Amino acid sequence: MKDKKYVILIFIVVILIIVTLMILLMQNNDDVDKPNTLKPSTDADNPVVEDKYDYLVIGDYSLWSYNKEKDTWSKRSDFNVDNKKFDIFINNNYFGNYYLKFVKSWNIFDENDNYVDYDGNLIAHTQNIDVAIKNYEITEIDSQEKKEILNIIGDDVDLDNLDVNEKIVVDLDNNGVNDKIVNVSNIHYTNDDVSRNNIFNLIYVVINGDVNILINEKIKEKDMLIAPSYNVNYLLNINNEKTASIIITEGFFSEAGDTANLLFQFKDNKYKKIIDN
Repeated sequence: MKDKKYVILIFIVVILIIVTLMILLMQNNDDVDKPNTLKPSTDADNPVVEDKYDYLVIGDYSLWSYNKEKDTWSKRSDFNVDNKKFDIFINNNYFGNYYLKFVKSWNIFDENDNYVDYDGNLIAHTQNIDVAIKNYEITEIDSQEKKEILNIIGDDVDLDNLDVNEKIVVDLDNNGVNDKIVNVSNIHYTNDDVSRNNIFNLIYVVINGDVNILINEKIKEKDMLIAPSYNVNYLLNINNEKTASIIITEGFFSEAGDTANLLFQFKDNKYKKIIDN
């Protein structure tokens, strides 16, 4: 009886082995019929990832990346833009299309890696960003601006002894009507003969009759030497925007801070700070 059980068990094992072998054989035949199932990888299998960013360089202090998909800006601290060509402007004049490398300052190289000398203020952008520079002239404020300044500051300040006294009259939104940017300050870093009361930095824009305040700082006398100063550096039409962007440079009298640039763009009918570094 035991022998009969063993024979049945052996028969079942043999049947299972035969079934398993048949299944494996059928799979091998399928692979032969489909020789391209495991094909070598190609460029289509590993597509090059498109760089979503373009770049805007402002002097030796700012490298901003622009995300085309999200319409957003961010700052780049590594200053690594190897293998990217830039349209370069020196002192607002087109200089050429070159490569940039940063070593303490921006250096320009041609396609053969030859150094290209330049002298002046540099602004540059990669080719997928459209940038048009607006030229402008600077004059001093008059009685109208003095009224506007006092309305904004709300204090009785001496506006006849200003350390920074600048007015830019320019058509910011290309509608044929002039707007203006006013930049005033009474910090007087090195002048001890003037009053130290109500020290301030103020930059504002009047566009189509509306006042947009960009910078409004009241400074204590004890903080005067570590307070920043500001300069309107560039007016740019970026990517065919209707109203020009404003780039303001922030500097310091001492080593209290690092020089930086601030980008203001016209969003929702007013100027807003988009990025600084």
